[in-house]
Amino acid sequence: MSETLEELKAIIAGKPEGAKSISEHANAYVKRHDGNFYWWDGSGWQKLHCHIGTRSLSDIERIIELMEINSETQRQRASSSEAYGKFIDNMGRDHKLDLMLSNSIVNQCIKLGHVSGMSEVETLKFAISAMIKLSDDDLKNKIDLAMRRVNPYSKGDL
Repeated sequence: MSETLEELKAIIAGKPEGAKSISEHANAYVKRHDGNFYWWDGSGWQKLHCHIGTRSLSDIERIIELMEINSETQRQRASSSEAYGKFIDNMGRDHKLDLMLSNSIVNQCIKLGHVSGMSEVETLKFAISAMIKLSDDDLKNKIDLAMRRVNPYSKGDL
């Protein structure tokens, strides 16, 4: 099965009443009734006299649902990456370096916490307190300004 989302939607949209499956190759809709299999010839149901491989229409409906979720997730991820890129672009060079240094400090605190046997909560508290001690109001103001350039309704919270 290598159909696109649109092709799968067309399969579901074209199914006749009572169809439960579709043949693997001929795209004929199939149903089972009273122990017999029937295929849709475009105008009515015809008894099937040989075995054919089929795919469940309910499975195809679930695949459509999952493909749509995946598509939306990818769209949101791309949107988030674009917003983060705008945020970084709006920061000055010095503040980009400060942000990289801050990330490095947090990573070092997490490593230190892990090595010293701190719990995850203790490690995070340690990393946050290190960041608070090392940050200044000017940096916070510049981050807030950059956030507002990306999203005018932002309060600058990271």
